Amino acid sequence: SALVSLLLALLLAPLAGRSVGAEPPASDAAPAAAPPPPPLDATTREVDQLDLAIRVQPDLAAGTVTGEVDVSFSALHDGVHQLRLHALDMEVASAKDMEGEALPYSLAEGVLTVDLREPLAAGATSTVRIAYVATPTQGLFFHRPCPQDPERPLLLYSQGQGNENRRWIPCYDLPDDRSRWTLEVRIPDDLTSVSNGERRRPIQHDDGTHTERWAFRDRAPSYLISLVVGHFDTVTSNWNGVTLEFNGPPGRREELTTSLKLTSEMMDVFTTWLDEPYPWTRYAQTYVWDFVYGGMENVTSTTLNMRALHTEKVRPNYRSDGLVAHELAHMWFGDLLTCRTWEHIWLNEGFATYMTDVFFEHHDGAEELQLQRRRQNRGYMQDTPTPETLGLERDPRGDRPVELSGGKAYNRGSGILHTLRREIGDEAFRAGIRAYVDRHHDSTVVSEDLRTALEEAAGRDLKWFFDQWVYGVGYPRFRVTRDDARGLLVVEQEQPEAGGQGLFRMTVPVRWGPDGEVTPLRLYARRHTFPLPKDAGPYLRFGVGGDLLLKADIDQGPEAWTAMLLGDPDVTARLDAAEALEPFGDVVVAALAKAMSDDASAAVRASVAEILGRLQGRAAGTVLVAAATDRDPRVREAVAEALGAYPRAQVADALRARVTDDAEHPYVRSAAAHALGRVKAEGARDVLEGLLQVDSHVDIVRTGAIRGLEALGDDHAVPLVLPYLGYCWGRGAHHRLRQSALDCVLRLAPEDPAVRTAVADLLTDPYHRMRQWAADACGRYKIEAAVTALEALAKDDWNGGVRGAAKKALEAIKPPAK
Repeated sequence: SALVSLLLALLLAPLAGRSVGAEPPASDAAPAAAPPPPPLDATTREVDQLDLAIRVQPDLAAGTVTGEVDVSFSALHDGVHQLRLHALDMEVASAKDMEGEALPYSLAEGVLTVDLREPLAAGATSTVRIAYVATPTQGLFFHRPCPQDPERPLLLYSQGQGNENRRWIPCYDLPDDRSRWTLEVRIPDDLTSVSNGERRRPIQHDDGTHTERWAFRDRAPSYLISLVVGHFDTVTSNWNGVTLEFNGPPGRREELTTSLKLTSEMMDVFTTWLDEPYPWTRYAQTYVWDFVYGGMENVTSTTLNMRALHTEKVRPNYRSDGLVAHELAHMWFGDLLTCRTWEHIWLNEGFATYMTDVFFEHHDGAEELQLQRRRQNRGYMQDTPTPETLGLERDPRGDRPVELSGGKAYNRGSGILHTLRREIGDEAFRAGIRAYVDRHHDSTVVSEDLRTALEEAAGRDLKWFFDQWVYGVGYPRFRVTRDDARGLLVVEQEQPEAGGQGLFRMTVPVRWGPDGEVTPLRLYARRHTFPLPKDAGPYLRFGVGGDLLLKADIDQGPEAWTAMLLGDPDVTARLDAAEALEPFGDVVVAALAKAMSDDASAAVRASVAEILGRLQGRAAGTVLVAAATDRDPRVREAVAEALGAYPRAQVADALRARVTDDAEHPYVRSAAAHALGRVKAEGARDVLEGLLQVDSHVDIVRTGAIRGLEALGDDHAVPLVLPYLGYCWGRGAHHRLRQSALDCVLRLAPEDPAVRTAVADLLTDPYHRMRQWAADACGRYKIEAAVTALEALAKDDWNGGVRGAAKKALEAIKPPAK
């Protein structure tokens, strides 16, 4: 309306440093009814978005943004007569050209269409100014004191990926277009902002506000535009002329420097490995309250979850280095090079995940790379045991990734990259990646761009590899049998040829015994046979390094696995051997005990502890009690958790010692607290109640205490635990304490009216994951009083996970009539 436009003009005039001008009569510019516009995407856009001049004034109390943006663009073909932009959650007040003349516009189906004064020829440029008021449901998150937590800080942060910045900035908001931008934000004088690029001189106003000004003068997709507003402590340093900026909550400088201390080393590793300098002059990392993800790689200005803020004493049980490296790697893979469409998101996420592995390889050694790869490969395969049942089919065009969306872009994507590295060799792989980055920096990419660069570096065709891994589904599942009677090694692929999955072509290195020669087996058929070597060692290591994306069922007995566990130089071989021995039960405890005491790898010792915890025999328990004082706190944590499966008389003293003696290692204490409750140790309740008073990283000690109280099974703990459902205990970081409290009270007193009321109240919690957990609980425990709140969530919550949980809960409470 004209009134809204006039208010916008008055609000934005000092912000922009110019007069917006009064809106002409509504009949001159009001949007006319029009049919829904066609979709706006890479196939239909008619302009190249060149530059955004963004000016916003957020109202942190109301959760709204008054804004104005100048969109500069060029025509992609002759006769362009409209500018089409993505726009959601906003009311547009006006659209004007730069002479101030009003332009007709319409806003429908999330697309803002502005009619230009005259058609543009191909390559011709123009600028349109849009004034608007946005009430973002996503994309821009507002935090302020609330009834659940009056001390909650005043904070605003954006989260643009996937397509959410359109909820507070009208713009072309898909990854196939790259633009420059400036951002001006008018905020109260006691607040500061963090954004992309370089900070410019602020403008001071006489009403208790100031305008902070930022400029990103390179090019990037609009989903990487970032704005954070709040109170921060800031630590800065310099790396090769690049300003490193760490921003976090006031009073936590030590944690800032501890959590981010390896940033400079990561810069060294990535720039050297890629032979590509860090592209910009500043790199900021900012911790925010209740961030929706672990981190977000906004160009030059990463946003991080508060749970990644920690002191030195939680290492090595917890460290944020992986997250920090992942987001930094995105500055090259995602920001400097960006997937052209979200179908190719693995080129962003798979590379960032793999470059994190490269960092650990350089920082901790080749063994750590193997461990990272094994963990990630297993994570993917455990989540996807039968890919052929996913209902996926290869794209007829043959160049669209099929099983690389969502979470699989990370683990499966990085697994594909490492398998490719092993296929063509380190030198060709690194040369190909360097060529790929050099050729496509400051542009968008698809998977075929990567294939071309790697083929040129390797000097060989890789279409088969991309067809089976990138454009196909699944992974090879081998059965390996040693047939001594016929002197053969038999290797069979067991996965069905269905659902986009086929037989895999793969080179797998094998070794007989600890000292045998490594031999590559080239596998491509359903069944292969190979002659056994005359000097075949005591066992077969199939997949030397344990880092390839495959699953293998190897038929060899406990003697072979024991020899591998106690003598193989490959850490992943020893891990595989320990797992393979578990089904043999008590007869292998002696071998596991020797590994528990002698193996140099904390990863192996921790894995053995977990296995011994599942065996539960007295001999295994004796081994665990002896291992409770292991030199590595990661092993002690695993041992403490494992001891919870044993009789109280055998393990209670060892667990009490861990609670007392590991006061400096909160993750060990947490595991011991949980185990004390599981074994129902004498005096456990008093110990656990005392631990509820202990502050620790992400409240891990309290979480262990609550899990222990739940395991004790005493409903007298319910009044003690109920307060920990409160939002204030999330502390803007990780709300697992609250989730544990939720599980505890529901298990101990599922019919208690106070408990059921408290759970229903969580459906309006400020934290989206808590609403989701509460909705799930309401369904499982059929809390009928929650129906109205669940209906509201199912209809209106901004988060898809919350909506889905609420709908499922409603179906459980009120099954649909048959």
